[in-house]
Amino acid sequence: MNRVELYRRRKRNKRLLLFTILACFAVLVVGLITVDYAVNSMLGVNDEIKIATLVKTGDSIYEVNFMNCQEDINLSYLKKDWNRVTAWLNQYYERAGEYVLKISDYTKEVTNTK
Repeated sequence: MNRVELYRRRKRNKRLLLFTILACFAVLVVGLITVDYAVNSMLGVNDEIKIATLVKTGDSIYEVNFMNCQEDINLSYLKKDWNRVTAWLNQYYERAGEYVLKISDYTKEVTNTK
């Protein structure tokens, strides 16, 4: 077997492996959704999918339910942290812009161009 044939076979095997993994994941997700829907309809709850839900309970508080495990997420802390990070990045972006302008001025001085 020559080198070109070997690499074609490897590329084909990679594609087949990726397809197999995606197909298994799709079968798993469809199975979980089907079971959740069937159990909810047998219990007489609602004919909805409730394996994962997201409900807003307050101004910035969300309730996340996944497979009957409830967690509350307070987004106010995340918003504060996000604003801090964006302010920090903007500060360094402006400083980098100043350095670029200084460098361009220096190069103009050195090359005597305007």
